[in-house]
Amino acid sequence: MTVGQPSPSECRADPPDIAEVLPEAEPQNTEIEIPPPIVPVGKPEEKKLITVYQHIIPTVGALVTFSMLGTLIRVQLNDLLSYPAAPIPALLWSQMVGCFIMGVATKLKGPLTYYGSPALFVGISTGLCGSITTFSSWQAEIFAEFYNTGRNPHNWFKNLLGGVSVIAVTLSVAIGADQFGRHLGTLAVQVMSARLRTCKRFDDGGDVRNRLLYPHALMDWAMVAAATVGLTAVAVVVGLVPSTRSVGWAILFGPAGAISRWLLSPLNSYVGKSGGLAGTLPAGTFAANWVGSSLLAIWWMLQNGAVVRPPAITCSILSGLADGLCGCLTTVSTFVVELKALPLQNSYWYFVASMVTAQAVWVLMPGIYFKRSGVDYPTCVLHS
Repeated sequence: MTVGQPSPSECRADPPDIAEVLPEAEPQNTEIEIPPPIVPVGKPEEKKLITVYQHIIPTVGALVTFSMLGTLIRVQLNDLLSYPAAPIPALLWSQMVGCFIMGVATKLKGPLTYYGSPALFVGISTGLCGSITTFSSWQAEIFAEFYNTGRNPHNWFKNLLGGVSVIAVTLSVAIGADQFGRHLGTLAVQVMSARLRTCKRFDDGGDVRNRLLYPHALMDWAMVAAATVGLTAVAVVVGLVPSTRSVGWAILFGPAGAISRWLLSPLNSYVGKSGGLAGTLPAGTFAANWVGSSLLAIWWMLQNGAVVRPPAITCSILSGLADGLCGCLTTVSTFVVELKALPLQNSYWYFVASMVTAQAVWVLMPGIYFKRSGVDYPTCVLHS
């Protein structure tokens, strides 16, 4: 829609209304409903569907940048809050923070896409939130309680209660944090709708692109530059400062996990549209969480005795794969949003299938190994 250039006091641009179901953006073009770029005061507001074009380079740049930041936040939160007699497990804070940010981002999906760029929303939801939270480490904690890997003086019933407690508390905290984030996101949208004034918008002709040819491209290319500089800087630090290698490897491996999860996300679009597994639950997130949990089970065995007297570099790489690749490939933030968005019966099936299949891998690999092995030699320490 072509309009004149009114004065700033005579125009208003409201944030778009947009669907909230399964907010993790897919690597393809999507449609959102937004108002026209400029709405003169006194005229009726017109809303329309427009196509959002995702360009691969800015999107990957955003994923790399935000997944590195998310990995760093999670690792540092775990280190900061892991101390003797801590009131709650350290990982619970990461799940809570990531789900809270996801709740806010869900409500701000339209404004982030329209006033920012499609890549920005993908970076925040898939990159940042998905990397702060981790499904694989959650499964590792559940397994540790079920199998009493700490060799505490528990009987089997207390082990069972411990595992169920980790499941219940983490899920409850994650859902609560997501809901609180949605509340604040809704408030932010209301404030923006009432106070935001802007007229410096181009007529996009019905398209909101990842605008490589417009001034808004500055944000996209800034994220690409940040990704390039960040990866280079971390690689240099890992090579020069051995004490940072565990965290450094995690940050370097993290983007590969986040990008893989993003590439699997189109499978989520088949929910309700086809038969079988893909039509019942978000197959993309399900696959990412299962694969990441399975890989972490392998790293766990390698860190806990399968490698005899491992050198420091091997331990740091294994820790980086656990915290980085597995931590970013799996997600609790999107998992929770999907549980809330699915029909009730599908939601329960999705939850049970995710838990049972992940724990089955842990029982069949680390479980059997843990029961049969008698490790009395130096091993690595699992940080995730």
